[in-house]
Amino acid sequence: MTSTKTMITVDMALNLPPFGSHEIISGKSGINRKVEWVHIIELATMKTTFNGGELILTTGKGWIDQSELVIPMIHKLIESNASALCIELHTDISNIPEEVTHIADKYKFPIIIFHESVKFMDITRAIYDIMYLKRIDTSSLILNQIWNLESIQETNYKKIVEDKNCGILILVANNVEFITLFKKTSFNIKIIKTYISSFNSTLFLVKTALNIENFQTKIGSILDTAVSKQSDTILVSPYFQNESELVEAIKKLKYLYHYDKYFKLEGIIRFENMHLEKIVYSLYENNTLTSLTDEYLGSLIEYDAKYESELLLTLKVLLETNDNKKEAARKLFISRQTIYHRIDLIKAILNVDFMTPQYKTMYELLLFNIFCRKTTY
Repeated sequence: MTSTKTMITVDMALNLPPFGSHEIISGKSGINRKVEWVHIIELATMKTTFNGGELILTTGKGWIDQSELVIPMIHKLIESNASALCIELHTDISNIPEEVTHIADKYKFPIIIFHESVKFMDITRAIYDIMYLKRIDTSSLILNQIWNLESIQETNYKKIVEDKNCGILILVANNVEFITLFKKTSFNIKIIKTYISSFNSTLFLVKTALNIENFQTKIGSILDTAVSKQSDTILVSPYFQNESELVEAIKKLKYLYHYDKYFKLEGIIRFENMHLEKIVYSLYENNTLTSLTDEYLGSLIEYDAKYESELLLTLKVLLETNDNKKEAARKLFISRQTIYHRIDLIKAILNVDFMTPQYKTMYELLLFNIFCRKTTY
């Protein structure tokens, strides 16, 4: 009887304990490549043959830091459709030629380095155990696969979320100890944890048989406790109760990660609290944000830079107070005479009535981007 082979990707493999401390130095966008074999090589020559799907393990001694040797080999690995190259750095080799990382990025070929000693045989055994013997709990790897592929096979879904369960996803950068907050809870939960190497973050799936209203209350209490105990930003997905909602929660959590990087958010960040951030980031992704900012606020930005004035800030406060001059002056700690002078300047520079609804909305959006990002122009 032929055993069924479990599909495993590079990113899933990186979650296995034998990989220890690793760093993806290039080709991060290719970490979803499938791993078919594990191949250990030491002396790499152009005579070495590859069949495709190999995860290459090597110390690279004698060739990995020499451009004339490593560059042809990298091209050969890419052309052979190898999965990734894993290198254990040692005292003789401390870096990889820069051209190599550029090639790997161009062709989405992951290069992973180990800064500490690892056992290649342990890595090989762990990968083949999952592929053929399934000796370990694969929930963590399946969650990692769902995260990367944004789709779920029915058999895999049942291992992640049972019927009548609800759950939530939490992404924490560089902080696996976050899980201890949940271990002290009095209600019944199950936690699946996986490391997302491309985000350098740990993903927690927290699920329970409680109804969603009670679960939301208890999770909210735990996250409130986390505010004072965790220094890292905590990203929280929407709640989910079924397969499609889980996939949607993953997609939204990924967007939340990008909002966090763009706006440099702090504390506990919930997707449900993102509003203008979604619009601004969408404009940024489409490469229209800069041109819109220049079109609507460019002249004001130039004036502030030239005269060290605060017209941008004044416009922001005027819009927030709905053109209430007295309140705006109070918030800006200036006299009413000064606020009127600034308003005349702003109108003269912009040459529009900024309180007209369509202009007001645009200015509010662009100013939100500038001040929330603490952007310098």
